[in-house]
Amino acid sequence: MIVKPKAAYSKVVVQGALAILLAAQVAYGVAADARRPSPVGNRTATFAEVGDSLPVLRGSTGGRHEDMRLDDGTKALLVSLRSTCKWCTEALPQIRSDLERVPSKTRIIVITSEGEGVTQRYAEQAGVRLPVLSFERSESETVKQRLASRTPWVLLVDDGGIVRASSHSSDLARVAVMLGGQ
Repeated sequence: MIVKPKAAYSKVVVQGALAILLAAQVAYGVAADARRPSPVGNRTATFAEVGDSLPVLRGSTGGRHEDMRLDDGTKALLVSLRSTCKWCTEALPQIRSDLERVPSKTRIIVITSEGEGVTQRYAEQAGVRLPVLSFERSESETVKQRLASRTPWVLLVDDGGIVRASSHSSDLARVAVMLGGQ
């Protein structure tokens, strides 16, 4: 004789098994993320984080599309600015001063979600003369959100294209020291 379990009991067993399976998948996913960098465009977080992979930035500069490699053996400092950001305006004099501490071998790029010409003129008025990479026409809203939504912000990318620091621009002096500056 086959005895069927009561419906309430089997529902609890199935829910428990599903909860254990879900917990195992989450734990495996977290462990997998800790072992390898994640590409910025494939993450659901709201901004680039330490450990994210940025091998190539796709945007426009000088009026043309550009794929800028960040895994080419040169460290890069990305400075996120926007002309409509009142905190950027307040921070630009300090940013300009702190950028002088960054070693000359470091590539420094201003990134923005607005047109590069707008940001270029805005930064130059404050004495910051750097190349600007714009994500204004980016096909990826995720990349635009993850890289240029926080302003003023700095991202330190190592010579392999991995984000090593992600911080408010007020920490730029500390980031410069991380790069080997004064």
